[in-house]
Amino acid sequence: MRWEDENPKQYLKITPQGSFEHELKVEAKYDPNGADNPAWIQNVINADNQKRDADPYEKLSGTATQVEHVTVTSEDATNGHQTADCEVTLKFVTVDETVIHPESVQMGQQQVKFDLQATKEGDINSAVKTRTGFDPVQLSCTVLPDCSSDALHTPYNREVIWSVSDTDVASISQTGLLAPNPNAQWIKDAEHVAPYTGTKTIKAIATTVDGQKVGETTVVLNYAARCIEMPETETLDLVLTMTGRRNAPTYTFGDMPEKQVIATTYQENRPITYSSSNSSVLQVSADGTIRPVQDAGLEWIKKACVSPYTGTIQAVITGTDATGSDSTVVTLKITVSDQTTYSSSSSSGGGGGGGGGSHSSKTVAISGTTPAASSLPEYVVRGTWTETEQHKWTFCDDTRTYASEWAAIYNPYADKTKDQQEYDWFRFDESGYMVTGWFTDVDGNRYYLNPVSDGTQGRMVTGWYWIDGMCYYFNPVSNGTRGAMKRNCEIDGYQLNVDGIWVVNGVVQTK
Repeated sequence: MRWEDENPKQYLKITPQGSFEHELKVEAKYDPNGADNPAWIQNVINADNQKRDADPYEKLSGTATQVEHVTVTSEDATNGHQTADCEVTLKFVTVDETVIHPESVQMGQQQVKFDLQATKEGDINSAVKTRTGFDPVQLSCTVLPDCSSDALHTPYNREVIWSVSDTDVASISQTGLLAPNPNAQWIKDAEHVAPYTGTKTIKAIATTVDGQKVGETTVVLNYAARCIEMPETETLDLVLTMTGRRNAPTYTFGDMPEKQVIATTYQENRPITYSSSNSSVLQVSADGTIRPVQDAGLEWIKKACVSPYTGTIQAVITGTDATGSDSTVVTLKITVSDQTTYSSSSSSGGGGGGGGGSHSSKTVAISGTTPAASSLPEYVVRGTWTETEQHKWTFCDDTRTYASEWAAIYNPYADKTKDQQEYDWFRFDESGYMVTGWFTDVDGNRYYLNPVSDGTQGRMVTGWYWIDGMCYYFNPVSNGTRGAMKRNCEIDGYQLNVDGIWVVNGVVQTK
């Protein structure tokens, strides 16, 4: 048997096998090292190389086909000369199993800047009226190599994972949409200290899925709060002196107190308009200077012209600009010095709490009959009792007239032979008149002040006491409620009902 290929040694390597060489091993001629390839194969390799030079990331797909014929010839005595032909088709294909790997990430923006601003309704702690500059910004990036997105450039995963270096400052979606956080801590910190501005820098990061390549954009955030602020509180002190006759006093105010309440606008200077919530009491000028209205006819000042001769009232000063408004609570305090005197005639009758005597106005000065100071408690006061034309009694010492208060006062007209004390507790109403009969304080405690002109009129009674035929008990102990009527309890074995009256088996006892 004789085997022959059509183009010897160009395309095939043939090897006869078997004892009569009736079999043939056929191999394509190919040099994996590329040194001795048939031209038809080398042409494919050269074409692939040229393609790779033009685009190093394109997938290679070279292919070629070659047809070769192999002829076998046999000779024997019986059959003579015989031949057979076999067509061999050779196909060369480039199988490209390479993968494109990301080499770098190129950011579309090297730096992004946010100018953030919040406009408040008033001061820095007030609600936000509007925000500007917080709109999201679209970031972009390109994963390199930037190949065409076609089948010739696969497989290639060019997706990225977006993130930020500080998630409290801003957030970013997986499409690269970057949004500042209006409630970030750094913004809150900026609002703690005037002028309420701050700057923060973070990174927006794009990372390839394989985690090997990273791109960064610098994000600069500037914040400013637009607001108006005024002092929370201010105080003005007024002084008023009353002189002359008490029924027609002369009022003299001290120096006019004034202050400038300045409103501060942050981020830019804006015109400010000032107003007062009560201009009849407190006035404000265009520059924020506040001045109280010094008018003795004002109700709050009139109320301060009786004991304890002080008064307080508040007004609100508001500053308003184009963004909002803020306010200052102004407290006006007045101190009154009462140097008035009653128009009266001297009389030897009557006395502190003594009642009775002439119906004309009279003044009794406690003088020579006063016992030694050491024989009376320190809290006992001495002074002058005056009966008005309306038969009401007032009391004053060297500094003031007593009103809206209790006072332990020396009584020179007490009759010791009747066991009347040298001093007693007396109550004066808001007009300075001595109270007699029943009196109820702000805590609901009831007291009884002797209404009888027996030398101790007006004194606070204590212990068991008959009033209008019924018996009551008034606290005799100096524990802060001395003189207060007891009720709904048992004293010395005797029962008091809810009205403080002595009862036996629920029946009121009378005399």
